[in-house]
Amino acid sequence: GDQQGDNLHEMQCIWYETAAGRSHLRQEQYGKALRQLLAVSKHFEDMVEDQFDFHTYCLRKMTLRTYVALLRMEEHIQHHRFFVQAAAGALRAYLSLADQEVMTDAEAKVANEEERRARKERQIRLKEQAKKDELEKAEKAAKEKESGEKEKKKNVPGKPQKEQKTPAEREKEEEEACLKLASVADPLAEAGKTLDLLQEHALDRTETHFLAFQIYLRRGKLLLALRALRRLLTLKGPDHPATHACTVRLFH
Repeated sequence: GDQQGDNLHEMQCIWYETAAGRSHLRQEQYGKALRQLLAVSKHFEDMVEDQFDFHTYCLRKMTLRTYVALLRMEEHIQHHRFFVQAAAGALRAYLSLADQEVMTDAEAKVANEEERRARKERQIRLKEQAKKDELEKAEKAAKEKESGEKEKKKNVPGKPQKEQKTPAEREKEEEEACLKLASVADPLAEAGKTLDLLQEHALDRTETHFLAFQIYLRRGKLLLALRALRRLLTLKGPDHPATHACTVRLFH
């Protein structure tokens, strides 16, 4: 939520967002994890869409060899390891959110109590930050008034500068966005959208079939789960840990 993180997002710093998302996933902060990992997927979508800006340019400049290389790269760009890592991380987050919905009453009570305590701590932290921002703003306004800078700015023609958001406001916006991502009505349905991309572009990756098996099994689609297991057997063989885990899960 800080300004540096926003700058890295605008610069499409994929390695950072992937690492941050996987870190949040390990800490069970699923909203923050999805915010980072889905941003990586969006970057790759933008890369695919932005290729259309180069079509007329390449044809006009007759750079056909480079143009063909671009088209071939775009066909397989979502096979890149960063896209696969981000998509797999997002699927794991959705699976965890789906598993949380089937908790027992006792587990749900404990989780709600912990969430209530964490929310209260966040509110206290936000209030303290807001007070600090107000104090800094008041001090800055007093200094401007004394030095006459405020009047000078009014007399300078030109476009007024956009007022920057305070750290507390940015943190609040990020928390709301993360909460929205973690509160989807059907996590498995959302996971299916990302899974379709993996199955289309990364069929040779273990994560694709392992996570497909987990999602289809939870959705009660046993034939599709069996298909994912067979693909995993073909790709890695029966002795691979992922294959063994899926086989045990299917028959037990």
